[in-house]
Amino acid sequence: MKRSLFPALPALLVCLSCQEPRLLSEIPPSHSGLDFQNTLREDEFMNILTFEYFYNGAGVAVADMNADGLDDLFFTSNMGNSELYINTGNFTFENGTAKSGISTQGKWATGVSIVDINQDGLPDIYICFSGPYGSPQRANELYVNQGDLTFTEMAESYGLADRGFSTQAAFFDFDRDGDLDLYLLNNMTDETGPNIIRPKRLQGEMLNTDKLYRNNGDQTFTDISSQAGITIEGYGLGVAITDINGDGWPDIYVSNDYLSNDLLYLNQQDGTFTNVAGKAFPHTSYSSMGTDVADFNNDGLPDILSVDMLPPDSYRQKLMFGKTGNDRYLSELKTGYEPQLMRNTLQLHRGNDAENLPLFSDIAPLAGVSATDWSWAPLWLDLDNDGWKDLLISNGYPRDITNRDFVDYRSNFARLSSREISQALKNLEGAHIPNFIFQNRRDLTFRDVGIDWGMGQPSYSSGAAYADLNRDGALDLILTNTYAPAAIYQNNAGKTGAGFLQLRLRGKRPNLQALGAKVYLWTDATLQFHEHYLSRGYQSSVSETIHFGLGKAETVDSLLVVWPNGERSRLTEISANQRLELDQEAALPATQEPTGSPDVTPATEPKPELPLPEFVHKERYYADFNLQPLLPHKHSQLGPGAAVGDLNDDGMEDLYVGGAHGQTGQLFIQNSQGSFDRRSLPEADAVYEDMGALFFDADGDGDQDLYLVSGETNSNPDRPITRTACT
Repeated sequence: MKRSLFPALPALLVCLSCQEPRLLSEIPPSHSGLDFQNTLREDEFMNILTFEYFYNGAGVAVADMNADGLDDLFFTSNMGNSELYINTGNFTFENGTAKSGISTQGKWATGVSIVDINQDGLPDIYICFSGPYGSPQRANELYVNQGDLTFTEMAESYGLADRGFSTQAAFFDFDRDGDLDLYLLNNMTDETGPNIIRPKRLQGEMLNTDKLYRNNGDQTFTDISSQAGITIEGYGLGVAITDINGDGWPDIYVSNDYLSNDLLYLNQQDGTFTNVAGKAFPHTSYSSMGTDVADFNNDGLPDILSVDMLPPDSYRQKLMFGKTGNDRYLSELKTGYEPQLMRNTLQLHRGNDAENLPLFSDIAPLAGVSATDWSWAPLWLDLDNDGWKDLLISNGYPRDITNRDFVDYRSNFARLSSREISQALKNLEGAHIPNFIFQNRRDLTFRDVGIDWGMGQPSYSSGAAYADLNRDGALDLILTNTYAPAAIYQNNAGKTGAGFLQLRLRGKRPNLQALGAKVYLWTDATLQFHEHYLSRGYQSSVSETIHFGLGKAETVDSLLVVWPNGERSRLTEISANQRLELDQEAALPATQEPTGSPDVTPATEPKPELPLPEFVHKERYYADFNLQPLLPHKHSQLGPGAAVGDLNDDGMEDLYVGGAHGQTGQLFIQNSQGSFDRRSLPEADAVYEDMGALFFDADGDGDQDLYLVSGETNSNPDRPITRTACT
């Protein structure tokens, strides 16, 4: 007998109505009045084949344009006019573009940055331009706020009407002279092709080389890229400013698309920068898109996330699987490129070495954030107000040109007309997928909560920003979409009882925004750390209001602000759930730190007290991937094994380091002079690949014996995989 399900529906509806609202609620355009969308007009002459960055999207910026206490929104447009929306409260907005005097029609706007360029206390708007147009249409624009929601374009007079191929700009005081300089991120391709292996172009000769503009202190800027060492080419899609080694000087991280490596420009404190990415990172993402830097694990050190295009599901991975194999990887290394992987990278800051070089470990697979499809903007922010930064990643692409079927079909385009090609593109599906939200689990891992928290709708999203739009103590989200209205998500964390603290910093002229300030906050045993920069994620700028979630804490034990010039402000016993405005005028000089101020510089790895013996593990190359291409990593280079023990019973520990195939292992016997005497195993042992080593009394005679385990994998059959104990 069949039972009807309909009688259960009333109970089900009652149950659903009792559920708590999700953390995020999308505000419909019918309520917000925000109907901006980045609409592109594709035809046979203008499409992703004639202009490769056709679908790279646009940006969004947040700033209180009229000083009424509510953050307003500005959206860039690739083929339409960029638009300004004034916050009128309760998630409603009024389109103020017509009055503003801002017009980008006929130009391809990309990134947008907020800066108080003339230090009058009002935010100004700097817009980057690129596109398939001529030089005049690529001139960047600077709209100076007149205080009445009108703006005057003044880029030329400031020397900032750059006519390159700009993606994004970041304002920061690189030389610590007090005023704000400009780093300009560039991206364009040439006839060589962005993935053709060739020697790196390092002398600033390429149009896709980034630029550094120095603030001259008289409302003009000068391009000093060459003398500052900003000369390495790249296909820039993301830039982040951070004091990565804690020396008080701002550094630059650049995420570059295609073959070009990501860059970590370390500030040399003399007006120049040195790229140390190859020393600081084990590897980076290959097709790096946007990037964001923040302390996600609350250890006081900035960590780096760079996103790529690896899908999380097997089906789309197979659709996008390219032909970049082991041979190409080795060719890139031989040509001077640093290791790159086709996935997101989460670089965990491990502190500095003895030379103050920051060191990182990529933990993206461990953290569960390595694969988020066609990603654009990553943003670190505390969405649930628990005191730990969560992660937003926007993604989507209207034409999935990495689909291998389409790539093969594209090889026949030479025989097709432009109209046929245009029609083929229109029939090509896009990567229409939801954005990702990851909740911080406080143990270096994250949980995918996008659907659970209310962001499950597929979209073609690019730029993203955050702000507390209704001032309820929770960070709301703003995303710009292609072929759909921009999305606003109200954050309901304020209804959960989780606490917060918000700060507005007022610095000293000529840096009223206090860009570069560092904020440390302690509750119980938890430290939170924030660096105050606005250009984040992808082509976007976030709110100037600094936000800390406090969880259940009702009081902030201590708050320390390190201002850009080193001055410090310290507050204690601060009640939760309020917004504070801090003025640098009340700060103490850097030489007069508040009582009890902690050491907030990154830890350095101590040098070993005992000089270690010199030994070079000489691994013979073996092409594992040519024999087994589906291996996740090489199995022929997993050594050497090592062991420590008192081999000669003299009270001092000795060391054994295993040899590779064709190399004998080495015993290092510690002597009374504090060094080691080297002894080699017999040459007959060179045939073995030492993988494991152990000192122990194997025969019960009271002496330490050495037991060795050899071999790595049967993928390399010429290496023996058995071994006996050595006494």
